[in-house]
Amino acid sequence: MFLLVAVVAAGATALYPIWKRANPDPPELTLRYRKATTATAAAAEPSLEIFNESKKPLPLSEVTLRYYFTADDGSYAFNCVQTAFGCSGLAGSVVELDRPTETADHYLEIRFTDGAGTLRPGANSKGIDLQLYRVDHKKLDQSDDRSFDAAKKTYQESKTVTAYKRGVLAWGEQPDGSTPDDDARNAPGADPVPDVPSGVLFDNFHYTGAKDPALFKHGWLVRTSDGGPGIEDTWSADGVTFPAQKDALGDGQVLNLRASTDGTKAGTTQASLGTSGREFRSGTYAARIHFSDDPASGRTGDHVNQTLYTIGGKGSTYSQLDNEYMPNGGWGRLGPKLDNVTWHTVEDRV
Repeated sequence: MFLLVAVVAAGATALYPIWKRANPDPPELTLRYRKATTATAAAAEPSLEIFNESKKPLPLSEVTLRYYFTADDGSYAFNCVQTAFGCSGLAGSVVELDRPTETADHYLEIRFTDGAGTLRPGANSKGIDLQLYRVDHKKLDQSDDRSFDAAKKTYQESKTVTAYKRGVLAWGEQPDGSTPDDDARNAPGADPVPDVPSGVLFDNFHYTGAKDPALFKHGWLVRTSDGGPGIEDTWSADGVTFPAQKDALGDGQVLNLRASTDGTKAGTTQASLGTSGREFRSGTYAARIHFSDDPASGRTGDHVNQTLYTIGGKGSTYSQLDNEYMPNGGWGRLGPKLDNVTWHTVEDRV
């Protein structure tokens, strides 16, 4: 009798993994996906929702998402357009897969800070709107991207986008069918994403162009209105671009504002990127400025002016900070020369 019980117990133990695969535990979270573009587009725009299916609170800082795609000939960058908890509550990176498949050789990984908050049982994150694009700004072909689904025009569950809780696969299917336990290289990093300190503003200018909706969502305004300074009514969005290095992967973009003139209104274009907020009225800010001694066009020796200048306010609140580099001289002096000017209007009160 004892031998029979032992044999039965051993058989049950051997069969348990098979039974478990056929009867998995309910997922702790589910993921819904909605596409916002056609297969050929300037940028992939996946929108994701995380649902807490457990009976316990789910800190988003414990969750990692991966959106899989095949990289066309070019490097990629990511941007957050908007979320219910604010884009400062997440961080993203573009990663090359160690074991690529026909529909995935890279993925966009999204992680969250403590500031993203916690989902109560049964709650969802609302839409997490993302952008993925080539830094050379050429169009994408998403037809062979694993996570892209042209049929999902509204939020629906998607197993081709994976979600992890504390590094353990909690939702979806990895492209090669493996799990993080099969290969530690597939597991998301365990280091927490730091929160942005209070009062800190940062922008890496990861945008597709002057008409990028993320630009407006992040508080920036491209000027096309009338008025001065300079030759009036010459403001254009065409001079606002975000170039990048060819080999940049998720990094390396800069803001480029280009203005030119031949002294006439018809031959003048100006470019400006501004904000209607007052974040820059006080405090300290820093910018990395790249200067070159080569003229962008024209004869060698043209008086090229490369500058970063910030202005704000009107009348008694007007302030200005200029950095102007003229490799071939200007303003009546030989180059190279760098001019720095600061101005702050103060109204005395008695």
